[in-house]
Amino acid sequence: MTRGKAPPPLPDRGGAPGAPAGNGAFEGLRGRLAAAVMARANRDMEAAALDLLAPQDGERILVLGYGPGVGINLLLERCRPAGVVAVDPSTAMAAVARRRLRRQAGGAAVSLVVGDVTALGPDVAGFDGAVAVNCHQLWGPLGPATAAVAARIGPAGRLVSLTHDWAIARVAPVEEWRDQASVALRRGGLGALSWGGGQYRSGPGTWVVARRPAPCPPGEGTPWATAVGERGPTATGGGLRHEE
Repeated sequence: MTRGKAPPPLPDRGGAPGAPAGNGAFEGLRGRLAAAVMARANRDMEAAALDLLAPQDGERILVLGYGPGVGINLLLERCRPAGVVAVDPSTAMAAVARRRLRRQAGGAAVSLVVGDVTALGPDVAGFDGAVAVNCHQLWGPLGPATAAVAARIGPAGRLVSLTHDWAIARVAPVEEWRDQASVALRRGGLGALSWGGGQYRSGPGTWVVARRPAPCPPGEGTPWATAVGERGPTATGGGLRHEE
């Protein structure tokens, strides 16, 4: 994260917490066509995000912006989660994802919700992991949206986001957006940020892994990542930036 004065606020894109803004672009025939393209072009990004998330058997996973459902299928191929809750504001994407899951999910406990995280009940929280592919740049306003997502992640849980650089650039310069996203994640209670990037089939992308600190055993003080807060060191190199 850039040191010195605070980065300027990003524009309000008018979206919903944990969901893409302007979801009318992904409805009807246009939405179904977009789903077909996304299923092919973004598959490698879905896989890369899961590599970063490293889901384990028995975990509860929140999927933000599930699109055509490819990422959920890849998740179920990797592990046996205790449950998967997935949100996306597009009814067209939901229809495609439901068909895909009927063919491939094998009876796994998957709940597809049309809407954003605010559509979930207050008790739908404590997730071990959350993953967002190509929608983080459209959360808006960024601060409240990030807080709404972070509130669903349990102690020691983690959030993985992976986004096209060209999509971020429609909102703000990539580095500026990363600075603002870092601030929003920390304010939401997620720290130990690791930033990086890669080249994917559909172009370069930026990823972040953020974690909620584990509670300390009684008498052992404050978790290191929480105590360091925004004073932590920043290391760059090899496409990876780590910020505690």
